[in-house]
Amino acid sequence: MRLPQSESLASAHGRLILGHVNTAQRTLLPDACIWDNLKLHGTFMTTPGTALYVIEGTLGREIDQILDLQIGAFGPLEREDDADFRAIKRCYGSGRGRPLYYRIFSRVGGAVQIEVAPIPDAAYAVDTEALCRPKLLTADEDTTVLDDDAIFLGALMLAKSDQGMDVTMDNQAFMAKVFGEVGSQGVSNWGDVEPV
Repeated sequence: MRLPQSESLASAHGRLILGHVNTAQRTLLPDACIWDNLKLHGTFMTTPGTALYVIEGTLGREIDQILDLQIGAFGPLEREDDADFRAIKRCYGSGRGRPLYYRIFSRVGGAVQIEVAPIPDAAYAVDTEALCRPKLLTADEDTTVLDDDAIFLGALMLAKSDQGMDVTMDNQAFMAKVFGEVGSQGVSNWGDVEPV
């Protein structure tokens, strides 16, 4: 599954296959299941009077989504959509306290910026559980982080689809492989995340 950097591949066909492999690993598989080895756990400290925080991946890993935020044993912060979050902020006004709610404020490169409410009144340690997106395979030493067989089947399905071929059987094989792996996922997390 390791391929050289796409610019160094001599053929357009090789670059195309590398693109399909990356699409299978970075899009198809993460969309099918919450994979344990894509989970990132960390902690950040709040600053009194500051509502915006950036949650970053480690070792260049790009954050795909936030699964859970929790302050000690107080239970998870509740995620709200923008409209509900603004209503909650209006209720708190300029009041301060332990954060109870958050929303996704923006994406900053490979990181996610969140906003919390109420605005922290003290320094709180916020435990995070997030999903990262697998790194692009670009160099000889790059390795896959998800199931190699599932990645192969996904790339094969994409390649055949590009050629206008019937991919019904390939799609079934890919889905069978993916959902055969789903049962082994979701066991190492500290949140209440179930496979989707």
